[in-house]
Amino acid sequence: MHATDLLEQADLLDGPDTGSPAQPEIVMGTFSFYDDAGRIVMVSTVDRSLCDLIAAGSGGLRWIEGSADFATDYVANGVITPRPQNPATLDGTRLSNLPIPCTVIINGIEHECDDGWADLEFDQPGSYTVIVTEWPYLDKEFTVENPA
Repeated sequence: MHATDLLEQADLLDGPDTGSPAQPEIVMGTFSFYDDAGRIVMVSTVDRSLCDLIAAGSGGLRWIEGSADFATDYVANGVITPRPQNPATLDGTRLSNLPIPCTVIINGIEHECDDGWADLEFDQPGSYTVIVTEWPYLDKEFTVENPA
């Protein structure tokens, strides 16, 4: 038996007429890499065969075929999905319909909230930026005017 015959038996040749080793199939695609919470952390166009290696080398990420938007998408039940709208509402200085738990950020200072509502109090007059954040909801931003 010749070396060529052994390679053909091992399926390492494209065919008997080429005499050259088969090349692994390259399947290029766009893949989104995400963490355990479904947060998209990387989108890359690579050979599919590299996805497991990239994911393992990036702290154990998972991957899915397709392009996702970092800000507006996440992965839920194995599907790239739009992040849900934040249900928070503001009436005067009362926040309602808050996700439980959530973080209320007032002018850059974080306040944890375990209730479905929060009454906002300010010790100085002025305009305050209030952001309600909780994964996977989209952040919701309000401006509160506190009169003098």
